[in-house]
Amino acid sequence: MDKQQWISKDQQAVAMELEKADDYLDHGITNLLETHNENRSADEAKKIKDKVDRNSQIQEAVEAAVSDISKKTIENILDQVKTLTPTEHLLLYLKLPTECSNVGDPLRQPLNPLGSRSEISQTIMWIKTHLEEDPELSLPKQEVYNEYYAFCGPNKIKPLSTADFGKVMKQVYPRVRPRRLGTRGNSRYCYAGLRRRLKLDSPLLPDLSDKPQSSEVSCSSADLVAAAWAVVKEWAEHQLGTQFPSLQALACYLVLNLSVGSGTGAANLIASAARSPFKGRCILFLFLTVYFKS
Repeated sequence: MDKQQWISKDQQAVAMELEKADDYLDHGITNLLETHNENRSADEAKKIKDKVDRNSQIQEAVEAAVSDISKKTIENILDQVKTLTPTEHLLLYLKLPTECSNVGDPLRQPLNPLGSRSEISQTIMWIKTHLEEDPELSLPKQEVYNEYYAFCGPNKIKPLSTADFGKVMKQVYPRVRPRRLGTRGNSRYCYAGLRRRLKLDSPLLPDLSDKPQSSEVSCSSADLVAAAWAVVKEWAEHQLGTQFPSLQALACYLVLNLSVGSGTGAANLIASAARSPFKGRCILFLFLTVYFKS
């Protein structure tokens, strides 16, 4: 009898301890859940606050880059949108343009995300002078970029990143595609259809000869002399107020009246020709005719 009572007391004690343990576990789990929910709510609130702060910073930066006229235009549009009904809002949303110009070619965008225009142009020049297309060969991407990076250092050029370099490569050689080539465990990313350039084409130099270009009119030396005399004759007649029938008459007038080239061989030749018996008479006759007409 005493033994049965002792067993029943032990069973009751064990049951009470189990109930206490269950209560403790339930209470602990509840506290843990509450703490977890509180921490989660705090994290979510912090994320929302960070997102709001970031959006406000972006809005401030965009507003600083927009002119006052554009701001007023946007405000007017927003005021008009506020007066629309829900159906009109939906129609406006469906009619908003979604395409953007120059999205396919980042090199043609006014604010280029790849870098400055000088960096891009130098990268394009390096690719064209060091690489060429070949559908039978491939080059490892990292080796190509390492050679480009080694070229930029000594030449004081700021290299593009690997991702931006790949974008420029795609623009220069659109048919070259990155591929993962090699056996399992030894594969590498490569530019499929690309090889190192073996030689460069000779540059086209300007033609410095006197040959007439395709747009120029070909003419003989006699035509050039006649055209030059016509220009000089018109200028001399306008400046001196006298008509000159020939180049010799103009030269004689300049030597005898204006002392042009006095003492030179050309002036002495003109003067001696004027004093010759026959030719001098002809020149003198022409000169006197012109002189007295003036």
